Amino acid sequence: MANPRFNREIKERVEVSLPLAFRRVEDPLLGASLFSALLDGEGAVMDEGLLHGRSDIEKGIRWKAKSRDELPDAHHYRVAWIAVRGAGADSAYLGVTVSEFFIDRPKRLGAKDLPAQVNAMSRALSGHVEVDGLPDAQRRALGALLRERGAHSWANSREPLRAAFA
Repeated sequence: MANPRFNREIKERVEVSLPLAFRRVEDPLLGASLFSALLDGEGAVMDEGLLHGRSDIEKGIRWKAKSRDELPDAHHYRVAWIAVRGAGADSAYLGVTVSEFFIDRPKRLGAKDLPAQVNAMSRALSGHVEVDGLPDAQRRALGALLRERGAHSWANSREPLRAAFA
């Protein structure tokens, strides 16, 4: 059982003034948010569950397969990692990268390269734009989604990012 007298004495002697986070001001991740979009077929939809592996498409899937070769009948999905800096009218898309995963729904098995996904997230937060490997239809759908979901962010984004979706 805690001793209230002892705890009160400690509080009186020790002044606690620790910062909540230890970051340098020039930290590139400071103020950046990460979002995700699911790319399937010719469509793109925002799906925040992908950030933690809890999207509707991933529920009930065991990620036991080491590669796509173990799942010949698997459906191919892509996920776009979208970094945004700022908020409101001052926000801007910072970076966009893409990774992939495969799901065989009848077998409830999936394959994804988790380290590659984490690295793709990190590259997006660092401002990289890597969408060259996307099929044209998915690149157009993702570009339309970005314009639709954040007109201010799109307008404030760097030209190389906007040009990647032209």
